[in-house]
Amino acid sequence: MEQAVSLRPKPQPQILQNGKRPPRDHGFAPYDPMESSKYVKEDRKQQLFVFLEKMDDKKEHARIEAESTQEINKVSIKIPPFWTDKPEIWFYQVEAQFNINAITSEETEFNYLIAQLEPKYIENVWDIITLDSKFKYTESKTRLLNIFKDSESVRIKNLSQE
Repeated sequence: MEQAVSLRPKPQPQILQNGKRPPRDHGFAPYDPMESSKYVKEDRKQQLFVFLEKMDDKKEHARIEAESTQEINKVSIKIPPFWTDKPEIWFYQVEAQFNINAITSEETEFNYLIAQLEPKYIENVWDIITLDSKFKYTESKTRLLNIFKDSESVRIKNLSQE
């Protein structure tokens, strides 16, 4: 038997000057760690950007929710007209409204108190209004209770003497 002879010459491996073979071409660029880290950094930047946008959205949502809650509190508080006959009961009702609406600031309580009082009663606390004090509500409450509690006891005394 005769062997078939190939007409094509056997390809000789290409050898570079340094004695090594050239890298094979697989149809894609070789791995470059610097190039890869650039994409990773870009991806991380994008993820951070998206995260920060979400955080800003959450903060904005919380701010809007807080503002709307404050507006609801402004609308929902109901303080009755001042009772000169029973100031203790009136203050009890007012403070119950403050508790229901989660109002704890002395300044806010004072502002509601002054907004509700008639001018003839504001005269009794005018000096407190003009002071630069952190406890205007407490001072006004004490003053009004003292004035109108005394007037109630005087009325009772007058009634008992008749």
